[in-house]
Amino acid sequence: MRTARHPDLSDETYHGIVYGARAHSILEHAPDAVVVNSFSKYWCMTGWRLGWAVVPESLVDAMRRFAGTSSSFLRRFRSTSRSRRWTRRPSSSPHVETYARNRSLLADALAGLGIARSRRPDGAFYLYADVGDFTRDSLAWCRELLDATGVALNTGRDFDGAHGDRFVRISFAVSTAEVLRAIECLDAWLRLRKRA
Repeated sequence: MRTARHPDLSDETYHGIVYGARAHSILEHAPDAVVVNSFSKYWCMTGWRLGWAVVPESLVDAMRRFAGTSSSFLRRFRSTSRSRRWTRRPSSSPHVETYARNRSLLADALAGLGIARSRRPDGAFYLYADVGDFTRDSLAWCRELLDATGVALNTGRDFDGAHGDRFVRISFAVSTAEVLRAIECLDAWLRLRKRA
């Protein structure tokens, strides 16, 4: 007995936030895939909780029924704002250009601070860095940094149950001035800890 093949599903929430490459969609390889996307990342509308889906023709009716039950009471101001903001996605974004600059500044600075084992991400706006030379408890390390400097990093434990205690995730989706200030704070804090 043959079972129906389920279409591929791709979460492309970060689509378009890439560095040095063209953004690709699964639809280039699997035209019958289901793609979900959001205004939150590329369009910088994080609090709005608005998004869309691209589905094959065979799933349109099912998706309409699903959307009707999950968003039937959408507030009018949200739907009005959504329709006015929705335009063709630009090929480049000032935000992505800022992220690219911040990514380079942060990666270079971390290497100079002794956090050399981190990779420049090819997309999104997070840098995953190995702080294992400083701690074996990244959660406690992040709390200490936050309390001392106001700089908030995310523990790697949220992303890796086996080795996350050695890692932190750093967002660079802020202004370049904020990245530079955070680097200064981190540098000063690490120097103080080294002397202690």
